[in-house]
Amino acid sequence: MSKSCIVLAVDFSKHSETCVAAAIQMARDLDARVHVIHALHIPVLIVPSYEAVYPESFFEDTRKLSRNQLDAITAQLVEAGIDTRSHLAEGSPANAIAAFASEVDARLIVMGTHGHTGLKHTFLGSVAERTVQGAPAPVLIASSQVPCDVSR
Repeated sequence: MSKSCIVLAVDFSKHSETCVAAAIQMARDLDARVHVIHALHIPVLIVPSYEAVYPESFFEDTRKLSRNQLDAITAQLVEAGIDTRSHLAEGSPANAIAAFASEVDARLIVMGTHGHTGLKHTFLGSVAERTVQGAPAPVLIASSQVPCDVSR
């Protein structure tokens, strides 16, 4: 029988730090492997007659920076004794998280929320909200404004 999986979705914000602690607790309680995923999403600006605005080196540098930050979070979980894998995806975060959770047959998705409301929520949307709508597993949403203690 394979080990159950938890997907920890991170965006490298302070909200992600809260999620790491929650994922560690849940992984211990469930004896689960944690798959840490970051979905790299860079909207490409197109200027008529000039094509893409960003040089390819920008994307390469962004991937490298994201990988380094992802490796640092993964190291935190490994240091806590958690069986951990890391994944750098590209594309819409909500879609990438839900698709990956389905791929690894996740038992739980842990992610943060920025808690935008009003006009900011209207324009930025909510990755957490869209992930919940398409998630193949329950989603634990942690906020850095509320201490996350999932212990029994």
